[in-house]
Amino acid sequence: MNINKFHTEIFSNKILQRKPSPKAAKNYFSRRLNKTFKKVVKLNLLNILNDTLTRPITNKLKHKELIDLRKNKIKDEFHGQPKTFEHNNSNSENKENSSPTSTKVRFIEFSSNETSPSQKRTLRQQLLDFAQKHNPKPEMFEDLLDIMKSNGLQIPRNSENFFDKKFDVIKMNFGNYLNIGIERAIKSYYKPSFIRKPMALVTSSDECFQQQQPLDTLLIDVAVYIVKSKFQNGSTVPQCMIIFGRINCQVFDDPFIIGVYYGSFPTPTIGNEIMKPFVDEMKSLSTRELVLEGNYAFEVKINAFVCDPISNSLITCTSLPNSLYGCSKCNQRANLQIDDGFASFPCTMTLATPRSDDDFKYLLNNVHHAAQPILMDLNIGLISQFVIDYKIIVCKGVMKHLMNLWMRGRLDYRLNKETQQKISRDLILMSSNVPREFLKKPRSLDEISQWDSSDWNEFLLYYSPIALKSRMPQRYYVHFLYLHLAMRILMSSDSNNSEANSFILGQLLNTFIADFTTLYGSDKLDFNVHNLLHFEQIQQKLGPLKKLNGFIYEDQINMFNSIIDANENVNLEEIGEKLIENSNTMIENKVNELINTTYPFINSKGELVFKKFTISILEPDNHMMTRDSIIKVEAICSDQKTGEIFIIGKRYEKIEIMFQAPLSNQKLYLVSNLSTLHTFRLDDIICKAVKIDNKDGIFVQPLISFDALNAQLSSELSSLKQEFSDTDRELRKLEEKWKDLKTDQERLEKLLEKAKTENDGNRNGNSTTLRETLSMQLREQENTYARLKNQISHLQMTKEDRRKQIELWNDLAELFDLKIKCFVEQKQKGIGGTMQVTSGSETFTLQ
Repeated sequence: MNINKFHTEIFSNKILQRKPSPKAAKNYFSRRLNKTFKKVVKLNLLNILNDTLTRPITNKLKHKELIDLRKNKIKDEFHGQPKTFEHNNSNSENKENSSPTSTKVRFIEFSSNETSPSQKRTLRQQLLDFAQKHNPKPEMFEDLLDIMKSNGLQIPRNSENFFDKKFDVIKMNFGNYLNIGIERAIKSYYKPSFIRKPMALVTSSDECFQQQQPLDTLLIDVAVYIVKSKFQNGSTVPQCMIIFGRINCQVFDDPFIIGVYYGSFPTPTIGNEIMKPFVDEMKSLSTRELVLEGNYAFEVKINAFVCDPISNSLITCTSLPNSLYGCSKCNQRANLQIDDGFASFPCTMTLATPRSDDDFKYLLNNVHHAAQPILMDLNIGLISQFVIDYKIIVCKGVMKHLMNLWMRGRLDYRLNKETQQKISRDLILMSSNVPREFLKKPRSLDEISQWDSSDWNEFLLYYSPIALKSRMPQRYYVHFLYLHLAMRILMSSDSNNSEANSFILGQLLNTFIADFTTLYGSDKLDFNVHNLLHFEQIQQKLGPLKKLNGFIYEDQINMFNSIIDANENVNLEEIGEKLIENSNTMIENKVNELINTTYPFINSKGELVFKKFTISILEPDNHMMTRDSIIKVEAICSDQKTGEIFIIGKRYEKIEIMFQAPLSNQKLYLVSNLSTLHTFRLDDIICKAVKIDNKDGIFVQPLISFDALNAQLSSELSSLKQEFSDTDRELRKLEEKWKDLKTDQERLEKLLEKAKTENDGNRNGNSTTLRETLSMQLREQENTYARLKNQISHLQMTKEDRRKQIELWNDLAELFDLKIKCFVEQKQKGIGGTMQVTSGSETFTLQ
C-alpha cells in the first residue's frame, strides 16, 4: 500500500462515517458519494487534501513505528528478491517465457567513497586487491568475472571496464543509483585523442580562443527528469530519474548523463537520497579545481537547474504541482476543482508574493515545504536558479490545454467538426513546407492523442497562426497571438536586448492571462497557465531559454529508452556501459566536426551549410531573410580565386506584415511578386526563413535561431567597420607610394641642378637636350604628385564619412538603451498594451 492509497482510505473513512441521510435521499446520497469520490481520487490527495506532506500521517498515526514498518516493507519489496528490468507483460506471460536457465541479478554497491577499516570492504575493492596481489592474466580475470556474473552478481563485462572505473552502482533504500559523476563525464569530453586544442570546447567567444586564455569557471546546467519505463517488476511500475549536465558554452555544449536512479518514489524526501551523490561531488569540486588533461584547471559552478514539475518537487522537497501551494515561484494558493480533477489558480499576481531564495533558505510558508532539501548545501538559489521547463509547462501543458478547450470546451469557443477537419487539412498541406531543422511534419487533429512535445512546439511557434486564422472567433484568435508572440520572443531573444525583450514578454503574458479568465473562465486557469507569469522573471535572471529547456535533453532520453527497449533483461551495469559507449561515439563525432569543419561552407550537394541552419536551392529550404527583404534562393556559388560565397536569388516585391511584436523581428509576412535575379553576399543574410503555402497566399516567418533585430544592427556596424578598415589600408598604401615619389623628386632635382651647372661650363649642344629631358621628367613627377595628393584628400574625406556613420550607429545603440529604460519605468504603471486589427492585420502596441 502506498501513501496515496493510504490517504484515499483515510478520506473515504471520513465520508463513510457520516450520519446516514433520510431514507428518501439514501440512494441519491450514495450515487453522489461515488461520483464525488471518483473525481477526488484523480487529484493528488498527498498534497491537495492536506496542509503538508507529513502532518496527516503524524496526526492519524501517533506511533512512528508504523511508519518504519511501512518503509521496511517497501525496502523488502524492492530488495527482497533479485531485480531485473522486464517489459510490460502479464504475470502469466512472464512465467511462461522465463527459461529455467535464466539468471537472477542482484545489485552490488560499487561506491566511489573510501571506506574506513571498520567497514566491510566492497566486492570491487576485494577484487582489486586480489588482482594486485596475484597479477593474473587478463583472460584468467575475465573468466573469473564471467563465473561471478553467471551466479547472479552484477559486474562489468570485462577486466578493462572493471579496472577503468567509469561509473558506480550505489544501493539506496528504495532503488539503485547509477553514478557516472560530473568529473568523469566532463573529462571524457577532453581526451587528447579526441581533440588537439581542448580550449576550443570551453571558450565562450572567438576572442578568448584566439588569445588562448583558459576560462576560470565552467558553468554547468543541470537537468533532472523522471522517465516512465515500459516495464514492471512485481506489483509496482518503477520509474527512472535521470540527472543530466551541460557545459554552458557556445562551442561544445552537448548534454551528458551524470546519474540514473531506478526504483520507486514512496516518500516526498526521496529526492534527498537520490541527489546525495551529486551534492557530495559538487561539494568536493567546490574545494578544489577540476584539472583536465593538458593541465587546464577550472572551477565548476552550477548555472541553472531545469526540471519537470514532479522532479522539481522531489529534489527540493516541496509540494507537488497540483497541490494547494504547489507553485514553486510564488505563494499563490490554489482552488480545488473537483469536477475537472485539478487545482486552479487565481489569475493575477497581486494575490500572492513571489518566493525568494531567502524564503526558501528559512523554509517560510511551511505548508509548501516537506523537509529541508540536501541541495541547500551547495549554496545555490533554489528559486532563482531553477527554470520552469518550456517543454513541459508550455508545449505539453498550456498548448495542449488550449487545444482540449477548443475541441471539447464550451460552445463559445469550441471548434465544430467541420472546422477541425479544415484545420487538419491545412496541417497536412503544410507538411510539404517543413524545413530540415524541424524534427517532424505536422499531423492532423485526428492524431492529436499521439502528438508529443515536438509537435506541440512546432504548432505553437510556426503553424498555429496560419492554421487557426479565420477558423475561430476573432477575439480568441487575437488572445492566442499573445501567447504565440511571447513564446517566440522567449525562445529567440538575444542577451544584448534581454531587458527590453523581458519587458515585452511580461506584457504579452500578463495580457494573455488577464484575458484568459474572461474568455475561458477562472476555473480553467490551471498550474501550467499560472506558471506563464514567472517566465519574465526567469528570463531577466538567466537570459534566453533556448538552451534551458527539455528539448536539449530529448536525444539523451531517447538513447536511454532505446537501451532499455533493446534488451529485455538489461541491468544498471549494462546500461552504464552502453551510455559510456554511446557518449564516446557522440563526442568523437562532435569533436571531429569542430576540428574539420569551418562554417559556412558549400557541401557536395551544393547546399550552403551554417552552424544552425542550411540553405538550399530546393523547396522548402530555399528562403532567407536579409536586412530589408525576403529572398527566394535560386543558386549558390563561390569565387574560385577568393573563395567568397555568393547567393543568387529573387526578392519578394510585395511584403505585408500580418502581425508583429514591438522591438522584435517576430513577424508573420504575407509575400508575393518575385523580382528579377539579384546577387547577395553572406553578410546580407540575417536568418533562414520558413515558408508556408496556404490558400490565402505564401506566409513567411523567421526561423528561430537568434534575435534578428540585433543581428541586423550588428551586421550594419560590422559592414561599416570593414569599409573603414579597407579605406584605411588603401590610404596607407598611397602614403607609402607618395613617400617613394617624393624621394624620386628630390633625386631628380639634384640631377637637374647638376645638369644646369654642367651646361654653364660646357658649350656642347647635347647639354641642352639633357636639360630638357630632365625638365620633362620633373614635370611628370609633379603631375603624378598632384594626382596622388588629390587621391589622398579624397580618401581622407571618405574615411571621415565612415567615422561619422559609425558614430551614428553607436548613437542608435544608445537610443535603444534609452528606450529600454523608458519601458522599464512604464512597466511599474501596470499592464499596458492593445492589439489593433486593421485590414486583417493584427499589431500589438504598447501604451
